[in-house]
Amino acid sequence: MNEAAGETANDNTINSVISEEDGGQSSYEQTINNELDSTTTVRVSAPGTIKRVTATVIYNGTLSNEQKIQLDNITKATIGTN
Repeated sequence: MNEAAGETANDNTINSVISEEDGGQSSYEQTINNELDSTTTVRVSAPGTIKRVTATVIYNGTLSNEQKIQLDNITKATIGTN
């Protein structure tokens, strides 16, 4: 048995808190049970994570296809999409 943060844990249990890029945190727990050859993994994310982003760009003028692609890339970079 290991003593961690005032609690007793089994040698086959991994608990950690992960800081994410968006400033939130998630909890990660993994249990490996060698007697039964099984692994159980549980990951809990903080509430309020962003699931969808919607943005609108209005341009009053004519754009070439290359300019449309550039504007699309700039917009994606600005709002932080992949």
